[in-house]
Amino acid sequence: MRRCSSSSLPGNDATLAAPRRQRTLIHTMVYLSIQTLKSARGFTNPCQKRELDLRDLSLDRLENLGLTLDQYDVIDISSNYIKRLENFPTLNRLECIVAHNNVINGIDSEAMSRTLPSLRALLLTNNNISDISEVTGLSKCKTIQHLSLLGNPVTGISDYRSIVI
Repeated sequence: MRRCSSSSLPGNDATLAAPRRQRTLIHTMVYLSIQTLKSARGFTNPCQKRELDLRDLSLDRLENLGLTLDQYDVIDISSNYIKRLENFPTLNRLECIVAHNNVINGIDSEAMSRTLPSLRALLLTNNNISDISEVTGLSKCKTIQHLSLLGNPVTGISDYRSIVI
């Protein structure tokens, strides 16, 4: 029987262990086309919400979400290379955006307040949001009840929570 040391196991490479936003690898970016959306997994999640899974597609921006025809309550765009939350068409049904592990450093909260009237949860764990004004702008989105900023530089600002709330 052959034994492997832990250092020779897949996934133990220091580059792979680094957080996604700190990697400097070159990736082929995927355009969010109708073909990409057609092949994306749509399902009913355990909370009985319609969810669109756009995780791990190497997307660097959001576009063409109008092609979803407002059929989803949740859109998961985690583990991509998205830099800004912007370009949302009017999606009256959308309640939750899951955007963990991207490189998001900006949010078009003005447009989001107009185009996402039912947005209740915005989950932005492990991104690059460092400017408190990007977060305070979300006050325009009156329906947001849950905001996750764990793993963002903005959480290092003293009393950031009292400013955000």
